[in-house]
Amino acid sequence: MSCERLTRRTNRWTGATASEPLIKLIRFYHGVLAGGGPVNSTVMRYAQSKRMAIVVTAVLVCAELISMATRCESAHADEYWRKFDEFSNLSFKKQKQRLANFVIQLRAEPSSMAYIVAHAGRVSCRNEAQKRANRVRNYLISAGQIDPRRIKTIDAGYQNDWVIALYIAPDSVPPLTKDIISWTDGHLSANEIKVLKKCNRAVPKAGDAMRRRA
Repeated sequence: MSCERLTRRTNRWTGATASEPLIKLIRFYHGVLAGGGPVNSTVMRYAQSKRMAIVVTAVLVCAELISMATRCESAHADEYWRKFDEFSNLSFKKQKQRLANFVIQLRAEPSSMAYIVAHAGRVSCRNEAQKRANRVRNYLISAGQIDPRRIKTIDAGYQNDWVIALYIAPDSVPPLTKDIISWTDGHLSANEIKVLKKCNRAVPKAGDAMRRRA
């Protein structure tokens, strides 16, 4: 079965995309059991246990379908979402050169979507990855005149150093998500990072068009 068919079937059976939280499914199936009242007989206990078994099985099947679809999408990431560029620890002058090329490519593919995937560093400020992604997005909009509806940002977590990756994809394919990226990006876990409570170093602001060095 192709990734596209598997994803469509998963969406239809589970009512959620492969990257949406499984908690939605668990809450739904929990609602099936919530209507039951006190169990006062052996027959009722047997019926409830059978119903519980069905619900648990359904949740497990849905979880496996979602996991399979996400792994499948990750394995075919290069077919869906083309990585155009990636950079880290660059001054704004050099970043502008890279982003100018990205703008040229986006204009050459007017029906495509742009994805800005940002990782913060091992030691970082609060919300740093999202702020860096927002700053790149604002620059594409203001300097590149790219339609904001074509640009998506993703806070992908943490790596050893902050990283910005630029992706292009047709608008007809499934959206790129953090769950899909996390299968292959080698991100750091929560116990490997340090988020500074008081951040004295320069961190891009949402409205900053990257006039300062990062």
